[in-house]
Amino acid sequence: MGVMADRLGASLDTQASTREFGTWMASEQKRIFLLCRRLLQDVEEADSATQDAFLKAWQALNRTELKELEDASRWLTRIAVNTCLDRLRSRRWQFWRKRPNPQDEQTILELAATAGPDALDQVFAAEIAQRLENRAPKVESPAAGGVHIEAL
Repeated sequence: MGVMADRLGASLDTQASTREFGTWMASEQKRIFLLCRRLLQDVEEADSATQDAFLKAWQALNRTELKELEDASRWLTRIAVNTCLDRLRSRRWQFWRKRPNPQDEQTILELAATAGPDALDQVFAAEIAQRLENRAPKVESPAAGGVHIEAL
């Protein structure tokens, strides 16, 4: 693969570099696709991410500041992983941007607008009060004449 990396890094005429890139892409495509599928857990999304990774690699190779690659395979893997991570971040952002449908939104707002605690909240409050009552030690107060007073 080192020979291929040297050839890809070299500045060749456009047709020859396009053919070489196509050959290199064909040899790496399955590996990159499987990596993207593993990260994204979706075949269609992985296919699109694979194409994006190769497009980014092609664009980077055509820049003038890129002269030589030591390990083209590792470089491409890094591009693919970053592309997949970008897609995962975008997917999370899209989830939070999405609004529920109007009926669900209305139901959520109605449930949130209830003023008092519901039955389940009242049961939990009673259980907490009972636990606090059982945990509080009983202390005899000399001023009270032997009457038990609960200390908090």
